[in-house]
Amino acid sequence: MVLDVLGQQGALPSIGAVAAIAPWSKQAFACPGHDCVAAARHVGFEAPPALRARHAPVASRRGEVAVLALSGSSSWLRSAAAAVAVASALLARRRRHGQRLRATRVVLRGGQLDSSSLDGVAQPFFEPHAKRIKELLVQRLGLEEDALPEHLASRSGGKGDAAQISSYIFKGTESSPVRRFRMVLVRNGNQLQAFNAVLYPKHGLGPLPVLGVDLLSFNNHQRLLFGADWAPMLTDAGYAQEHIVPYLAEVRAKSKIPNGVPSGKFYGEEPEFFSPEMFFSRPDGPEVLLPGGDLWMVFEDYCRRYGDMLEQAAVSHNSSSLPCSSGETALAQERQCAFDSWHVERDPAVKIFMKLFGEEWTEEYLRTVLFPGAFVREAQPAKS
Repeated sequence: MVLDVLGQQGALPSIGAVAAIAPWSKQAFACPGHDCVAAARHVGFEAPPALRARHAPVASRRGEVAVLALSGSSSWLRSAAAAVAVASALLARRRRHGQRLRATRVVLRGGQLDSSSLDGVAQPFFEPHAKRIKELLVQRLGLEEDALPEHLASRSGGKGDAAQISSYIFKGTESSPVRRFRMVLVRNGNQLQAFNAVLYPKHGLGPLPVLGVDLLSFNNHQRLLFGADWAPMLTDAGYAQEHIVPYLAEVRAKSKIPNGVPSGKFYGEEPEFFSPEMFFSRPDGPEVLLPGGDLWMVFEDYCRRYGDMLEQAAVSHNSSSLPCSSGETALAQERQCAFDSWHVERDPAVKIFMKLFGEEWTEEYLRTVLFPGAFVREAQPAKS
């Protein structure tokens, strides 16, 4: 029995409806309130022991079910319809990948799907971060999605093809201050959940910082890592004071989460592309990463303020009678390529991807999606 009742039954009194769906028969049933027992009875499931003590026993049948609790609707019928639709969509997605549907919970708060409550296998734990960074930056900075080949946009691998990776590339329009923005979501059940995002400014703005976000969860959230930074393209102190510190020092100062120091195991003791304003944390639990949590607020601030910095740089560039010289543009390109090369040599994700998705695919993925700048210099003829 894997019926998920969203914790204690009385914890969500405003639920509009609960829906249960039986994967083997596509049967679904929704009922008002949060009567999970009634919903389960209609698709042939036994109630959890904690609920059986308070409710009449229901028929027992082996299988799996998704139970979805929804609230925020003035009509429970609309909530019920949404519950069934989401349950059906989850089931269809799992079947397409040849995977079993685990107990899944979805909460609709204020009319919006709170995907952070989804089971980690059915949906990436960090998908809310991917959605939010798009909301903060894509439209604001004039970005358009650049379609990837299907085999690079999504891939399954690992044992039983349980591991999945999804990738998204955006490019700036002519008036955008952005050259390239990529996002990567990785999920391998409870073993690994990851989100990575990197945004590169246009070379014509000079060597501005690169936005980087890394979020990792291992062993069912027993080990968590949070990293957000504006990677400096130059190492002198004056660079950080001009382009990074004025925007981020306040964020770090007001955060309730202590700022830690990343291990030097992979990147060395004085990483070239880590700024003094990097926010790094090893949180004790996942709650601080979810929408509304302390690290969620840090994540939003680092992304939002990066947009502020880029917009100000673009305005300054467009209004200046002395725009960036060809030398500064070339320097920006060279340093962004160096940033990619540095990561290809050190990023621990490369070995993980090779193990899960294969060496040949990973090599193509590095060149096309993750760090294409690392291979630009390879293709350029050597200067005599």
